[in-house]
Amino acid sequence: MPKPRFKIILPIILLLGVVSSNSQENSLGLFQKANRFYDSGNFNSAIQSYHQLLDKGIKEATVYYNLGNAYFKARQLGKAILYYRKALKLAPRDKDIKTNLNFSRLFVVDKIKSSTNLSSIFLDKILNWGTVNEFTFLTLLFYLGSTSLGIAVFFKRGQIIKRSLAVCLALFVILLFFSVMKISRASKWQEAVVTVPTVEIYSGHGKEFTLQFTGHEGLELKIEQEKDDWYLISLPQGVKGWLPKTAVEQI
Repeated sequence: MPKPRFKIILPIILLLGVVSSNSQENSLGLFQKANRFYDSGNFNSAIQSYHQLLDKGIKEATVYYNLGNAYFKARQLGKAILYYRKALKLAPRDKDIKTNLNFSRLFVVDKIKSSTNLSSIFLDKILNWGTVNEFTFLTLLFYLGSTSLGIAVFFKRGQIIKRSLAVCLALFVILLFFSVMKISRASKWQEAVVTVPTVEIYSGHGKEFTLQFTGHEGLELKIEQEKDDWYLISLPQGVKGWLPKTAVEQI
């Protein structure tokens, strides 16, 4: 697995203003220490240090990525996938994160077939290209561009401006559609990962219901509903069931 990153997080720490010469152990020093723990094979101490960074409010893709690496080395597959997914959520085009996530998935016991619907696959690829903030920013950018070009048309009726307006409007509508889809998905369900070795999944919110199947560490799922101490979860191909909240952690 790749070594932890260092250079990427330094500007983030400086930007947040959390580096203090008066503090006994500043965030930069803590990050360096976590990386040293990782390099020396002390993965549990590295995990603890990376979590301390998260507790300080440094919730950045590099920290999640390094934490995922440490959990993988510590043989905690579910946690590794969880933090790779958290990292990917913030940096959806990062090749290292994707590579490590896909490699970790090879060790998951439950091999769930994804959708074979081409339109769904195409839509997922587009929506997974960027974050909600990125889609929102691009939508706003083309909205402002369309507005500016629309005003310009009244003062200068050139073909270039009209064509530019048409292109800008088309891109604005397309981006608006994908932005709404992205936000809708985020509000409709919460994704999670099984972080315990095994979990029994029932037909209802309690052990008195029918046992449907057993899930294993690293299984990725969607949370659709919660009731008492249980989640109603769904998997690809329409598989649904209830499991205890303590068996999963949300991405």
